Amino acid sequence: LAVGGDVVVVTVNYRLGALGFLELSTLDDSGRFASNLGLRDVLAALGWVRDNIAAFGGDPGRVTLFGESAGGGIVTTLLGSPAAAGLFSAAIAQSSPATSIYDVGRAQRVAERFLEVLGVGHDDLGRLTSAPTDALVSASRHVFDEVPVRTPGTLAFAPTVDGDLVPDYPVNLARQGRTHPVPLIIGTNKNEA
Repeated sequence: LAVGGDVVVVTVNYRLGALGFLELSTLDDSGRFASNLGLRDVLAALGWVRDNIAAFGGDPGRVTLFGESAGGGIVTTLLGSPAAAGLFSAAIAQSSPATSIYDVGRAQRVAERFLEVLGVGHDDLGRLTSAPTDALVSASRHVFDEVPVRTPGTLAFAPTVDGDLVPDYPVNLARQGRTHPVPLIIGTNKNEA
C-alpha cells in the first residue's frame, strides 16, 4: 500500500478473545469492567492517528479504516459507534462478519462459562485481575473451542451491543441510516479460509 500510493499505513493491534471481548460489565456493579475492550483499543489507536499522523506526513482528515475478516467486523461495528465519530473519513470492510455482534444476554452466558472454566465465582470477580495469564488464555481457548461446537455458526468472543459503544446491531444501524456518513467499500474475499 505504501509503495503503490501516496499513503501512510498504520497497523493496529487490539486485544482478542476473552481479553478483548469478554463481557463482564453486566456481572459486576463496581464498574471495574468495561465492555468491548478490543473496540476500545482500536478507538484509542484511531485517536492517536488523529492526533499524531501529521508528524508522519499523513492527513488526519483523510483516514481510511480498513479491516479483513475480524478486522472487517471491527470496521462495520465502528461505523455505527458514536465514539468513532470523526476518527475516520472512509472505510473498507473485507469479509466482515457483520452479524457476529451479540446481545448482552448471550455475551453474559459466554462470560459465565468462562468464569466456570476458570474456577471464579460471580462474587469473586476481583480474582480476575491477579489470575495468571496462562490460566486466562487456557480458559479463553477452552470457551473459544467449545462455543462453536455447542452453537454452530457462532463465535465465543465478539463485540456486544452494550447500548453505549455499540448502541445497536450494525446491520440495524445501517438500515436506519444511523452509521457514520463516510464512503464504504465492502465485499468478500474468495477462498479466504
